[in-house]
Amino acid sequence: MNLINWEQISSFEPTKNRFGLLVKPTAKVSSLSLIMLLLTGGNPPAWVAGFTLALAIALAAKSKKKKIENPQELLKKTKDFAGANLREVNLSNANLRHVDLTVANLSGADLSNADLRYANLRIADLGSANLTNADLRNANLSVAYLKGVKLNDADLRGANLNGANLYNANLSDANLNNADLASANLNGANLCGASVKNTNLSRANVKNARFKNNLGLSEEVKQDLKQRGAIFDNASDEVFGVLTGI
Repeated sequence: MNLINWEQISSFEPTKNRFGLLVKPTAKVSSLSLIMLLLTGGNPPAWVAGFTLALAIALAAKSKKKKIENPQELLKKTKDFAGANLREVNLSNANLRHVDLTVANLSGADLSNADLRYANLRIADLGSANLTNADLRNANLSVAYLKGVKLNDADLRGANLNGANLYNANLSDANLNNADLASANLNGANLCGASVKNTNLSRANVKNARFKNNLGLSEEVKQDLKQRGAIFDNASDEVFGVLTGI
């Protein structure tokens, strides 16, 4: 199994959710191509191939997703928001439990106090989003773009953040117990006061990540994080860090 390279992840930055916009068009193009090949015995004339390509491009352009202006109403009908454009929308206090937000564009969105338990946010763009005090227990945030996100006081117990880009993210006082942060980019992140009991930080980039008063952090793990570039504020406060039974 190939390990995730955090340097590649740190450079991953969805541009206006282009990947999400291309998922369904790609499927349509494949279907059109298959039909064309079946009808022409695998050897289509040039004009047929050209027409099929033009039609596929038209379908792709038509399928571009517009920004969803009233997601709260739509949530009453569906939990499928995969690839949706939800940039800068207000979803504070929203019930997004089990909602599929794969590859969705949530950059700059307000998700403070939202219930995102078991939500699928894989490869989603959450750059600069506000997730303060959000409930993300057991949510899937693997390979998500979380640069500059506010996750202070958020509940991330059991969340999957494998390979996520958390560059300069605010995770102060967050609950990361049993969360998977393997191969995540935590460069410059603020983890002061975060609870990290049984948190998987293996292969994570913790250069310039700030730690202080972290419950569940053993001395062995703390020393390992220091060697990898993490910053621990005020040695006198590190007594909190060795409390592993809380």
